[in-house]
Amino acid sequence: MDLMALRAIFNERQSSARLLDLIPPQKAAELLPILKVHFPEYIQFESPENLFPLKVETDSDHRPYISCALNRFNGSSRSPWSNLYFPFLDGEVPLLSDNLRNLEVLANAALSHYVKLYYTSALLSVYCLARKHGFMMSVLIKSPSVEIAHLIFITEKLVLRQADYLQSAAYLVHFDKDDLTQSADSEHLSLGFFHKQENQEEALLSSNATESHVANIGRMIELMDASVFAKIRTVYPAHMHLLVDSLRLSQTAAVIKDNREDSFSFSLAEALANTTIKIDS
Repeated sequence: MDLMALRAIFNERQSSARLLDLIPPQKAAELLPILKVHFPEYIQFESPENLFPLKVETDSDHRPYISCALNRFNGSSRSPWSNLYFPFLDGEVPLLSDNLRNLEVLANAALSHYVKLYYTSALLSVYCLARKHGFMMSVLIKSPSVEIAHLIFITEKLVLRQADYLQSAAYLVHFDKDDLTQSADSEHLSLGFFHKQENQEEALLSSNATESHVANIGRMIELMDASVFAKIRTVYPAHMHLLVDSLRLSQTAAVIKDNREDSFSFSLAEALANTTIKIDS
């Protein structure tokens, strides 16, 4: 798929964005399923806002995962941990190729560390889906205060060891009345916005394309999340900055690196202190 074809995907979503601007954020979870039925031409499947609402379900091992339109089939949903559908379905069910499943498993493991680093009490689920040209990955993040859906379209150029990535994301932010005021008369406030940005990149692939995809996509997600929350801090008044900061931790790369190095140094020193070194004479 060339750049023109990738841009066409985003052009088809402009009507969807205009329609979503009219939806009260607190009604998004209720109205989006209805709009999908009555206005399918405006609410496209391969658009991040179409993945809302993000619901949490558990598999047979009691592991929670985020469920959305992308991993559902005939009333069941597929767990990214076990790759099984719940409730159980008889007959054939859509499953990934071995390569895409390996990518999905690695992405869930790797990006879970990113979510733990930046978001409080958050859950992450990553799903892959084969397409006619290339494949797509959805990265879903859900915490008590924010829900995020990233969609990344990937087209590989294995001969050149390159890949094209096209990314879009939707963010839904919730504030409870207790966060904003002491008045018992105030109602629940849900701050919602759909951030749609054409972020097309071309990146190199190593001999291990799966690991390269996870590294490239992880970097793109981190940059977009940081950019979006930086915009919120700029737009909203100073008295809301503390609330916004609670949605995503504002750790700089340097601080994260220092913390990791301090933790590693402490662990190493502790291990050496508890180790008896025997020197042969």
